[in-house]
Parts: sequence; C-alpha cells; structure tokens
Amino acid sequence: MANEPPPPATTIPNLFTSPSAHPPHPDRPATPPLPTKSLSESDSSEYQTLLASCATEPIHIPGSIQQHGFLLAIDSSTKVIKISSKNVEDYLGLGVDKVLGRELGELLADKMSQTQFGRNLSVLKNAESGSILTVSLNLKVQGEGDSQRPQTFYTTLHRTTRNPHLTLLELEPRPSLSSSPDDNFFFIQTLIHQFNAAQHTQKELIKLAVDAISDVTQFDRVMCYWFDADWHGVVVEEVIGEGFPEGEQRYLGLHFPDGDIPRQARELYLLNKIRVLANRCSEPSPLVALPPPPTEDGTDPPPPKPLDLTFATLRSVSPMHIKYLKNMRVVATMSVAVMVSGRLWGLIACHHYSEKTLPHHVRSTCLYISSFLSTSLENMEHAKREEQRKKIIQIAGMRKNWEIEDAGLGLTDSSFGSSISAGTEDTGGQGGTLYRSIVASSLGFAPPERPVQTGVAGGGVVADVEDFWRRVVPDIKGWIKADYAVVYHDSKLHLFDIPSEHHSSILTSVNRYVQWASKTQPAKPYISVCMSEDLPDFPGGEEGKWMAGVVHIPVNDAGGADWIAWFGMEQLLHVEWGGAKDKAVKYDPEKKTIEPRQSFEAWKEVVTGHSRPWDEPLCRDADLLSTLQTVLTNVMNSWRSHLLRVAHFEAMDRNARLVLEQKMEKEAQWRKNMLLNNVSHELRTPLHTIKAALGLLAEGHGEGLGGGDGGDGGMGGAGREDQRELLMEASQANEELTRLIDHLMVSFGFPGS
Repeated sequence: MANEPPPPATTIPNLFTSPSAHPPHPDRPATPPLPTKSLSESDSSEYQTLLASCATEPIHIPGSIQQHGFLLAIDSSTKVIKISSKNVEDYLGLGVDKVLGRELGELLADKMSQTQFGRNLSVLKNAESGSILTVSLNLKVQGEGDSQRPQTFYTTLHRTTRNPHLTLLELEPRPSLSSSPDDNFFFIQTLIHQFNAAQHTQKELIKLAVDAISDVTQFDRVMCYWFDADWHGVVVEEVIGEGFPEGEQRYLGLHFPDGDIPRQARELYLLNKIRVLANRCSEPSPLVALPPPPTEDGTDPPPPKPLDLTFATLRSVSPMHIKYLKNMRVVATMSVAVMVSGRLWGLIACHHYSEKTLPHHVRSTCLYISSFLSTSLENMEHAKREEQRKKIIQIAGMRKNWEIEDAGLGLTDSSFGSSISAGTEDTGGQGGTLYRSIVASSLGFAPPERPVQTGVAGGGVVADVEDFWRRVVPDIKGWIKADYAVVYHDSKLHLFDIPSEHHSSILTSVNRYVQWASKTQPAKPYISVCMSEDLPDFPGGEEGKWMAGVVHIPVNDAGGADWIAWFGMEQLLHVEWGGAKDKAVKYDPEKKTIEPRQSFEAWKEVVTGHSRPWDEPLCRDADLLSTLQTVLTNVMNSWRSHLLRVAHFEAMDRNARLVLEQKMEKEAQWRKNMLLNNVSHELRTPLHTIKAALGLLAEGHGEGLGGGDGGDGGMGGAGREDQRELLMEASQANEELTRLIDHLMVSFGFPGS
C-alpha cells in the first residue's frame, strides 16, 4: 500500500462514511505509541527516537533503484553521464566505470534514436509541471569481444529543480508485445464508455476501476484503499485473481492506521502518482556518481548531493516497507494514487505473491484508469457540491416579508410625518400600508394570518425570522444528516427536532453547550465528530452521548454571540483493523530497532463518543460553509435592521400621536370655551331683560300703592299685597339663576357677571 500530507485546512477528504472520519485534532497522535510502561527510561527514549526517525525517513533520496531497469543522470547541457546505477552492466554489458563520463549519444545504436532523444530533450520541462516524457530508444549492448547488438528500451526522461543541471533517464527493456496497439486502444475506449455510464454511485465507479486494473495487470489482489480525515485507511473494494493463495487473509472492510502509509510517502503520491515494487527480495542497485574534479587548492571536493528520485519510477523503497510486505507475505506491489480536487483521496493498491514486473505501457494504462476514476469521483463530488450551493442560493433568494416592507417603501421622516398628519389614509403607495401595519401593531391588533410554509423550496413569503428558522434550519439538518438543531439568538434558545424520548437529557447538554459557546464565542464555523476530544471543556462519557458531534455556524457580524448548531448524537462504531491498532510497531530492546507488526488478523474496536461523520460537501468545503454562514448572517442582519426600523417608526408614531392629541385637546378646549361663552351670553341676556322688567314693574306698583288713599282707582290692600309678593319671588328666582350662571362660568375659568 502506499502514501500524502495532511489535507489542506479548507477541506476534509471524506467521500465515504468512516468511524474515524473527523477533522484531525492537533493533540491526537498520528499513530498510537507503543506502551512504554514495560520499558526502561533509556529504551523508551530510544523507541521514541526511532519512531521520529521513521516518520522523517527521506524516502525520496534512497541512493538506489530497483533491478528491473537502470538509471542514468546526464548533464542537461553537455549530455555527459554524471550518475549511473551500478546494474547498468547487466543491461548494456559495460561496467559503471565505462559508462560514467561518456556522452549519451555514444550509447545510442542508431541515428533515429539520437534524433528522437534530442527532440524530446529539447522540449522537456520541469517534472513539477507534469513534463515527464517516455520514448523508445535503441541502445548498444556490448557482447563478447567487440561485438554489439541493439536493444530497445523504454526510456523515461525527466528533470527537476531538485537536481539542478541534471536530466534523469530511466531505462527498462521493452518486451515483445503480446497484443497490438489497437487492442489497448479499444480497451481504453470501452473503459471510457463504462465510466461515463457508471456515474451513479461511488461504489460502482470504484468497482469498475479495480476490476479494470485487475484485468490489465493480473495481480493476485487489487484493492481500493481510501483515506479518512485522520489518514487512517480502509479497504473499500477488493478483487482477487486466480493466483491468490488459498487461505490468505482478505482485507475488504479492514482499517489500517495512518502509520502504515506515513506522511512523507503520502506526499510523494502528490507528485509521482505511481509506485511499483517488482521484487521485494531483490537487492537494490546503488547509484554511482562520476568523481568530481579536484579542487584548485588540492583539498578534497565536497561529496555529491544525493540524487532526488521523487519522480523516478525505479526508485527503491524503504527497508521498513520491505519488512512490512514480508510480514504480509507479499513479493510485488503497485500503488496508483487516486486524486480528487488536488488531494490524495486514496490508492488502488495491488499485491502479488511472486515476482512481477509491469512494462511501461501497462503502468500507463493503470494511470489512465486511475485518472478516469479520479475524474469521475471529482465530477460526482462537484455535482453534490453544486447541488448544495444551489440550495444555499435558494436560501439567499427567499422572499422575506420584512425585506419586502422595508426595501420598497423609502419612507423618510418627512414623508412619514405627512402621512401621519393626513390621518391613516393610504398615500397611494405602500407607505400607508406599512403605517397601518405599524399602527395596528402598536394598538395590539394581530397581523393577518399567513399560510405556513415548510422548507427552503416551500414557496411563499417568509413572515419573520422565526418563520425563516422553521423553514431553513430543519432543511440544512437533512442536508448534513444531523439529529437535531439549535438556534441561539438574542439570548433565547430555539430547538428543532429534539427527539422526544431524550428531550430532558438533550436539553441538559444544550444548556451546557450554550454556556461553552457564550464563554468562547467562536467567530468562525467549526465542525467536530468527537466534541469530548476537540472541545476541551465539553464532557464525554454518558453526558456526551446526546451531543457527540456538531456543525456550528456563528451568525453575528459582531462576534459569536448568536449561532446555529446542528448536532449528532453518539453512534457506536464497530471498527475492524488489519492487526491490533496499538501494536502497529514492534520494538526490540536488544537490537534497538523497530519492526512493523507481523499480524494483520482482524482486530475489533468499539469507538465511542463519536457522531456519524459530517461527510457532505457542505461540511468538507470551507468555501461552501463560509458562503452559508454569510447568507445566514445577512438574514439575521436584515432582521435586526428591520426591528430597528420598526422601532424608529413606532417612536415616530408615538410622537405624531402626542402632537395630534395635543392639537385635539386644544381644539376641544376652544370648543368648550365657545360653548360656555354662548351659553353665558344666551342665558344672561334674557335674564337681564327679565330682571329690568321686574324692577320697572316693582317701581310702578310701588308708586300706585302710595298715591291712592282708598280712591276707586287703586286696588284693595289685599290684592296689592299679593302682587308684591309675586314680584318679589320672580326677582329672587332671577337673582338665583344669575348666581348659578356666574358660578358655572367661574368654575370653567371665566369671570362672573
């Protein structure tokens, strides 16, 4: 099996559900260390040193190559051979000392080979840009005496800045082809059609690629080996050939720790997508360099820089890996990288239980197949990503009632005031509508009922922010396959889809999470499938089973005070490892060496405290998650702005009402004054007239009474006395009514008569 570096911070390379598929934790060891309680302090220190040395082994500069080909390194300008593998004599019949220092053209058997070599060399670029060329060249093979014969070699050329001024040539004998080029063409053409027709499931695509490589190479075992987020591997597909040993262990479904394919090996796969080992029992051939010329001062020249074989297919492999394969009883291997969106997604790993050399054209076909698989997986990944991106765009485009009211009104203080002064009349636009809605709200009237909509695509207008949450948060929960969700806004909790049977326990965990989030207030989204490991202040165990994983998105520009979180409950995971996970390395205290594990028997582990992996594109694509955060934050900001606007309008409404009430009060006072003045005038005028008439009558009767001493013209004494009493009563009544009118006027603030 084989090897790449930790994934970029913006991505998590999950395409399958895996028990350990969660973002790498900085404090989590790459490979569980060997229990050291039985080791002495010095042995424990030695063991840790060996582990560190193994983890940093420079496998790109092994100083040797495999025996199924030979290597030459020439000066890019002069074409003089500067470095040669020692086994060149096995292929050309010339000792390495006879090859070093010669111009390469001297080894070419004909002019056509010289022309082809020169043409390819002139267009060769740096291997980092993908410029690696292969051409068939005829070379001279030295026979007995001075006899020579031509032999055709597949010759792969590359140059890299890692080896300044050098061009590397890897030469392998070209075998006689058992099939015509047309057969290979038809195979590739058929394979392309099959991949195009199999764009439905990842399993179908992987099965197709593994079967194709098995057919082409005839390896005893061909597997697809997928990396989870911690770089542990799992065999997701396995095909065995006719030569597969009876009783040999099968690996399908088994997990392998990240140390089986260490970081530096994974890094190499980013640059050189294929690695082959023809025979682990064969001794590698060392590289020999042309001695440097003596220095002018006569001192020894510095040793040559090790030749970097990053892009070399013949590169020999690590001794530790040889031991690993020996423990597996595997003799020959090939591993081809599967890349998705520029990251190492996995490998197609092949095992053979006897020596097996793959010619160049077969390896090229395997690279094509891997490329088809990579492209198909990437297209599928892209389609899922675009589907969720469109859903996010749908969220951003949802029509919101408050935005419809706010955006189209254009109300200013003056226009609002004029609509107030005009009463509750509609001004002809939407301003009156908004005014009436604000007034209705302030008077305690409920707005009209709106039909309840569900989901992002439910249609209709979103009434308010809580309606927005009801429609969006459960939808996103379905996208990422969460168990329940929580919105924390303005210090209030809003719960969605809490399982009723665990409501009390989950509510306790939610309250604890709210305390943690309020204390830390993270400003960026974060994801965890094991909160007890990734969040130091959050408990695990029994309390953590209701809240094992989280996708947390802050929705507040000012910080992390408001947030939305989707939670996953604990999922007990039964993982089968290819050998005991805690015994990946064996330490020998006597030899002071470490060895790879010898057993790959299935070892079962129950993983607790983890939720299901967040393996949807939304959770693995940082840009997509950031886009969702921006959309949700914009909605929250829009709602806050709406509330401020409504508060402003309500304040304006209260001020306008106060002005109107004062105006109406003054008008009422004026009308009251007018009424009282009219009443006073209309009543006092006839009363004064009556009073005057009564006075005159009283005076006239007084004179008549006094001038007739019993004459006939006068009235009798009794009759005159009765008239006098009636006049006195009428006068008294007039005076009493006048006093009442004066008292009424004085009580309303007017002067009396």
